[in-house]
Amino acid sequence: MATSDALITISSLPRPVRAIENVWIPMRDGARLAARIWLPENADAEPVPAILEYIPYRKRDFTRHRDSIMHPYVAANGYACVRVDLRGSGDSDGVLTDEYTQQELDDGCDVIAWLAAQPWCSGKVGMIGISWGGFNGLQIVPRAVVDDIRKGASQADFAKAGFKTLPGWSYRDMWWVSHDDHGVFEARGIHGQAIYIDPKAEMVIARFASYPLAANAHLDPTTLPAFRALAEHLMQ
Repeated sequence: MATSDALITISSLPRPVRAIENVWIPMRDGARLAARIWLPENADAEPVPAILEYIPYRKRDFTRHRDSIMHPYVAANGYACVRVDLRGSGDSDGVLTDEYTQQELDDGCDVIAWLAAQPWCSGKVGMIGISWGGFNGLQIVPRAVVDDIRKGASQADFAKAGFKTLPGWSYRDMWWVSHDDHGVFEARGIHGQAIYIDPKAEMVIARFASYPLAANAHLDPTTLPAFRALAEHLMQ
């Protein structure tokens, strides 16, 4: 099949778009982040999902030309596109002290909550980005979601499932919750893959694996004590 590397020029958009040059998004501490927004013209009457790009590269000038091409195109295809300057960058309040700080991630959660509550938004919000924006898209999870997962579920019901290597555990929203004194919770793949989180030790282990048997029970008697031993060592 023939292929072509020729660029395709978009000469028209499927629906009208309106741009809002600057909107202030309030943070929980009173600071404001600056946003530039593109909306389908009828979004107030027919709300749409929002797509957030959350980066420090000054929407007013540095990324302005790129933004003016990319975001209107996506908005014309049925989304609210929102380009936000991080705290301490561009037109936003505050001081930018480092990459991926807890403040930055908390602000991102506040931005998402604000977007979801707008009359032109359907309540669904996603994130896009590369480099800094890509990392933010991977890291921003509302604290309430994590807290809810860490609570786990019914240990009695879990015990009925017969996972003999996980006594006292439970399962909630695709996470396995230990209910131990370290508050450990884990994402588990059937061939040994794992993301093991020990909040007390401030330790995360990502294990890449391709164990030939699709059963973690063969690995748990070795790996779970090993992970615990690493946590105890790090806490010394």
